[in-house]
Amino acid sequence: MFRFLTCVQSSTGMASDFKRSMSTTIEMISRKALIIDDEEDFCSLMKSFLTQKTYEVHTSLTLKEGLHLAREVDPDILFIDNNLPDGLGWEHIGFIQSILPSCRIVLMSAYNATLTLQIPELNASRVIIIEKPISFNALETLLEGTGEHGPHMSKESDHSS
Repeated sequence: MFRFLTCVQSSTGMASDFKRSMSTTIEMISRKALIIDDEEDFCSLMKSFLTQKTYEVHTSLTLKEGLHLAREVDPDILFIDNNLPDGLGWEHIGFIQSILPSCRIVLMSAYNATLTLQIPELNASRVIIIEKPISFNALETLLEGTGEHGPHMSKESDHSS
């Protein structure tokens, strides 16, 4: 590869443009996402969407494995289902925040309307709660950083339908 770059540089002078383009691509891919959800199809769909948005995506089907991966991967954003076979996602939010203080945490729940009424500490946290089923428009808004309208994003707040 070095020889190719040298040849390109000497014949066309474009090697520096190529290097700049490569470093931009590397910077874009440096964002990491972790999805902890027991539904394989949902994980695959989310992974595909986030990969297109230049995220390096890791998935876990269990809470135990997901918490282990969280330490290993150090994601920029973590999507965690609330109802997992080996525990409830909300019960581990404090721990996740303690090991990943700069990570955006998105708690996904099919029961959004009642979740924060039952769990008042979620109201005071930096966690974004998003209701399942999740639309791509809601995800797009969330990834752009404009999805933090308080701690909730429900399907009703997605005006694309």
